[in-house]
Amino acid sequence: MHPDFRHGPVIALLWAALLRWVNASGSRHVMGCASVSLADGHVPAAAICGRLCEQHLGPERWRVFPHRPFPTRDWSRTLPVEPPALIRGYLRLGALVCGEPAWDEEFNTADLLLLLPLSQLDPRYARRLLRLGAAPEAPHDPGRARAA
Repeated sequence: MHPDFRHGPVIALLWAALLRWVNASGSRHVMGCASVSLADGHVPAAAICGRLCEQHLGPERWRVFPHRPFPTRDWSRTLPVEPPALIRGYLRLGALVCGEPAWDEEFNTADLLLLLPLSQLDPRYARRLLRLGAAPEAPHDPGRARAA
């Protein structure tokens, strides 16, 4: 996705469309890879990933182990960093991190596997997203209603 469109409102519209598709397909989980850029350096990315693993780690049965781990040891607990919008969206919906991040040198990112069991979907946030992505209602035509 182009960097100009990696912000809250666009991500919310994408989530709304995804939730509609997931509901229609009868799926029970949403799984995705979410990346943390290393453009600002290793330390901020490690702080984001470390915090995510500490606060949002899923159960052992969902644990994954990257072939090329992104090191987060001794991550800064005081650095004021925020996860990217896509990850914040996953977390608002109730997703969990499935393990330590993988290091993707080619894309210069730390990648986390996230799993959202739809049974744990935050209903308030999901309703808001589904309203956001809803098609506008057709205008009411009183004359047409009488003719029917």
